[in-house]
Amino acid sequence: MNERNLKPRVHESAFSRLKKHFFSTKGNTLLTLIIAVMLLAVTKPIVQWAFVDAVWFSTTADSCTRPITEDERVKLTEEGALPADGRVKMDGACWPAIWNTAPLLVAGRYPHEERWRIGVGFVLLGLGLVFAKKRFTKKISLKVLSVVVGLGAFLLVIHGVPGTPLKVVETNLWGGFLVTFVLAFLGIAGAFPIGLLLAIGRRSKLFIVQKCCVIYIEAIRGVPLVTVLFMANFLLPLFLPASAAQIDPLLRALVAVIAFQAAYIAEVVRGGLQAIPSGQYEASQALGLSSLQSLGLVILPQALRVSLPPLVGTFISLLKDTSLVAIIGLFDLLGSARNITSIPEWAGRDFEALCAAGLVYWVMCYFLSRYSISIENKLQLRQAR
Repeated sequence: MNERNLKPRVHESAFSRLKKHFFSTKGNTLLTLIIAVMLLAVTKPIVQWAFVDAVWFSTTADSCTRPITEDERVKLTEEGALPADGRVKMDGACWPAIWNTAPLLVAGRYPHEERWRIGVGFVLLGLGLVFAKKRFTKKISLKVLSVVVGLGAFLLVIHGVPGTPLKVVETNLWGGFLVTFVLAFLGIAGAFPIGLLLAIGRRSKLFIVQKCCVIYIEAIRGVPLVTVLFMANFLLPLFLPASAAQIDPLLRALVAVIAFQAAYIAEVVRGGLQAIPSGQYEASQALGLSSLQSLGLVILPQALRVSLPPLVGTFISLLKDTSLVAIIGLFDLLGSARNITSIPEWAGRDFEALCAAGLVYWVMCYFLSRYSISIENKLQLRQAR
């Protein structure tokens, strides 16, 4: 048994931990006070704008404005910026601009009467993740069931249920969080196996396979994602037949994201493969395992465990890079947030919309990081056993 587990656990109070980490010495106390004053000076106006002076719930934009005072009227008249209705924005945030435009942020121009399909699709996807994580029965492969449920959720959002009056919703009507989630989720699911094969191929002893993988990885990593998106959306149709040139723009963006991200995943996995000691290869050969068995049963599980933190960092980078699809005409979460200002009723509320979009991005990235930490802890426990 590990000696750490034999040591008695000493319970520390919150005051003791606070004193230990922030006020243990005079220098730490002074530094803590300086940082606290700086944080207070920075966060006070933000809290004042976002919470204290903010308008939280309303159905009209008039609740976020106030009449112009006489001094403001004179000043705005001299500047030639006097509003026609005689009202100006209040000092605080206008969160009703987010609540009343939430459908645009979530689904874009997806038909209003069909938006329930998006909610059902996310529920099915959540159930698929639960099935993939837990084992309720020994007769049915829950991993296969999770994949089937995930595909069912995707088909429900696009095509509906066969034999029902649910119509097909073209992807040009998609937008907001739906586009961001589809690009990120399917991009990760598609890029990971391709990147895995590229990493294995780059370490292959076959000259042609190795050089092809090296050329692909270095060529893709040498250009930004914007270039790959432009090539997939504008240049690729020029080299395809007329029938194939009418590929859906969302599918083009997805292919570009997968092709770009696979190169970075390949390098991350290659680093994990290089971290495995040569003794592991020799031990697997001594057991009589073939090259494929050694790779799949001994080498890859260890390499992926080592590569898990940088892999999650790559996935988080992909999630944030999906905002670049706005340059090819797709309206993701960030693009839909910017479109809120085009609604006359909520004109000038772009800062609130960007804050809402930033919060959604932060929640998704935080979920990925915490999920990766839980996987790392489980793998460490298994390794300790």
